[in-house]
Amino acid sequence: MMKEDQLMVDGPLHWVSGGWRGGRCLSLAIVSALVVGCGPSGPAVNLVKGVVTLDGAPLADADVGFSPITPGQGLSAVGKTAADGSFVLNAQGARPGRGTAIGDYVITVRKYETPAPVPQLNSDDPNYEPSEPSRKPPSELRSLVPKIYVDKATSPLKATVAKGENSFQFELSPKSK
Repeated sequence: MMKEDQLMVDGPLHWVSGGWRGGRCLSLAIVSALVVGCGPSGPAVNLVKGVVTLDGAPLADADVGFSPITPGQGLSAVGKTAADGSFVLNAQGARPGRGTAIGDYVITVRKYETPAPVPQLNSDDPNYEPSEPSRKPPSELRSLVPKIYVDKATSPLKATVAKGENSFQFELSPKSK
C-alpha cells in the first residue's frame, strides 16, 4: 500500500499519487538543470581580433596562431584571415569567435601554396609518357609567408591580451627570412 507522501509515476508525466509535493520537487529539478545548463561555457576569454598584412597588402586565407609565451599562462588560439586580412581568434574550449585568455603571446602566421594536382594520364592519352608515373608531387609545401613567422621559436611577433576587447595589426615583411 502506498503512503500519501510517496511519489509514483505512471508514464512520462502522468501523476498517480504524490500531489503537489512530488510536482514541486520535479519542477525544482527541471528549473535547476536549465539554469545550470544555460550559463556561459568554456574558459574565461577576451575578444581578440586583428589584421595581417604582407608588404602592405591584406593577407587572405592565412592561419594566425597565438601561443602563450609562458606555458600554462594563457590559452593557445587560432584564427583564419578573411580577404581583407582580418581575423578573430578562437581558443580551444571557448565559444567560437570569443578570443583567448589574458596573457603574453607569440604569434605565428602560416599560409601555404596549394599544390596543383598531378594529372593522371592513362596509356590511351596522346600526352602519356612511360616515365609519367614516376613523377612525384613535391614533398614539402611552399610557404607564402617568410618562414620566420611560421615557427613560434623564431617569430618576432608578440602581443599582450588584456581584459576586454583587443585589436592587433601585424605587418609581415617579405624580406624577413
